[in-house]
Amino acid sequence: MWMHTILMLSAVIAAAPGPIPPGEFEATVTTVVSGDAVRVTVSDGDALVGLYGVSCLRQARDSASAARTFVQERTGEEVITVRPIKAVAGMPYVEIILPSGEILNHLLLQQGLADFDLLTAAGDAVYASLAGQEPSSAPEAEADAANPAPSSAPISIEEFRMRRHLRDTAAFEAGLEKWGAMPKEYRDAVRRNHEESLIAADAGGAALLENLRGEVETRNVALESSANAIANRRSAVVEDRERLNNDPELQWNTRRYQNYLADYYADRAAGRHRSARISRQLADRYRVRASFDQARVDAQYETVRSEHESAIRSLTAEQRAQADALRRANVRLRTANIQTSDRIARLLRTIVQLDLYEQAVAQEMHPTLPLRHIAVVEGEGPERSPLFALEAPVGRVDWYANPQRPDAQLSGTIHNASDDRPIAQFRSTTPPHESFLLLDGPGEFYITTNTSGPVSYLVDVFAIEGE
Repeated sequence: MWMHTILMLSAVIAAAPGPIPPGEFEATVTTVVSGDAVRVTVSDGDALVGLYGVSCLRQARDSASAARTFVQERTGEEVITVRPIKAVAGMPYVEIILPSGEILNHLLLQQGLADFDLLTAAGDAVYASLAGQEPSSAPEAEADAANPAPSSAPISIEEFRMRRHLRDTAAFEAGLEKWGAMPKEYRDAVRRNHEESLIAADAGGAALLENLRGEVETRNVALESSANAIANRRSAVVEDRERLNNDPELQWNTRRYQNYLADYYADRAAGRHRSARISRQLADRYRVRASFDQARVDAQYETVRSEHESAIRSLTAEQRAQADALRRANVRLRTANIQTSDRIARLLRTIVQLDLYEQAVAQEMHPTLPLRHIAVVEGEGPERSPLFALEAPVGRVDWYANPQRPDAQLSGTIHNASDDRPIAQFRSTTPPHESFLLLDGPGEFYITTNTSGPVSYLVDVFAIEGE
């Protein structure tokens, strides 16, 4: 019971995705994991989400890479809208709405960069039509899952849960085995190193975030200053128009013209024809003068207005640049906040994991999963192992390197034998030059190794038979 509790706690700490809000929310993409899965910002960090209705699992390697690149290019640093659709085995599946209004999931299907995913969107006529398929009902999808194609059909949810539990248990027991094999002094040193790294990450992250907040504040002030400068220029256009219209000569000649014109009409009405003729001549004279003055004022206003408009265009371009710089600064701040929180969380999880290992070692607990040895690779230079078949759902690859020089390293790659696709890599970089990784089966695989400098090594492959 104690061992089971530790294993489940370890699995929850290591594997639980961050929660997302139940309704639509705005976010930015922090990491593109694959063409059908991304990490997005949430209130307390970031969360892993799958793209509803699309799957890149069956895509060829180049196509899968193209899908991932496409998602990176379309999301970038933009603010997107995330629309949760459903959750499968605890994994949230969402639609991502781009700033243009397009739905990223639809674009992936329309451009042939992803396949229609029956596991998440069975019966969805919209997604089936985008992929050029007939919509499948849920019972039909379940029937297809019950009779899967030999190599490409998705596994059932129950099988997925079983494999995940088996992987969590296997990972904990492998880590416990490696931890228990270390001397107590070395284990204490590793624990202290992680604690010091946590303190440094906390202090360094706080300083970085403070600097970025200062940059955001500076950008905000600059943007506000630009907005004020544009408003002042626009007000100056109106003020200069009023100032020029109040030109003394223009006002004098306009008033004289209006007065003589009024005299003309009065004299004419009274029958004073000679006086009316004189008033008419004087009115025409001052009308011409007022016209010249108005043309002069209009020319001056046009010059002033052009200067103001040129300044406004320049200020507007500067404002757009400052708004863009503010957006990038906000993205950097959010990204740094997420990365700092993620690094601190990872260090905390590691410290908790090491404490669990130490408690298990103190209680003299032993692994419970049976291991069956199925392959070995050893040597001192580049090697390629024979093909080996992993019939169990999960396998474990252990490696140990013995470098003869500090800069000598072992590196290895595990390949899927069906298409020579590399699916996992390992490298010995720091003492104790020993670790493990888990391998999903069933299938046929082979391992290639390489060395930089004199290194002797041993790689063992085990099938984990289950609990």
